Amino acid sequence: DKPLEYNPNYVVSSGIDAQNRLWVGTLGGGLSRFDGKAWKSYTTRDGLAGNMVHAIKIDANGLMWIGTDGGVSRFDGKTFSNLTEKDGIGSVYAIEIDRQGNKWFGTFGGVSQYRGP
Repeated sequence: DKPLEYNPNYVVSSGIDAQNRLWVGTLGGGLSRFDGKAWKSYTTRDGLAGNMVHAIKIDANGLMWIGTDGGVSRFDGKTFSNLTEKDGIGSVYAIEIDRQGNKWFGTFGGVSQYRGP
């Protein structure tokens, strides 16, 4: 495995997880993680819904929610699961989580609520 380096695309979103790692969403290069020493990048080849990452939010269970041009991805640290146009979710530009744990996705067409895990 050759180490992946930081993707030089524009950074448009970011988040810090419970392990104090920096996550950045790029405008075309996917999602990148910096652990203080090295960068690791994730793209659609790894299962991410889209490579334009507009929003990053981490829920109370440590799951990362990633708003992309291809829908929203949920990342548990190992695997991506996606909600896409076939699920009624297009490009996601904003994510918020309410007190009940419901996820709210801001899209070009409006707001969608997700009540799943």
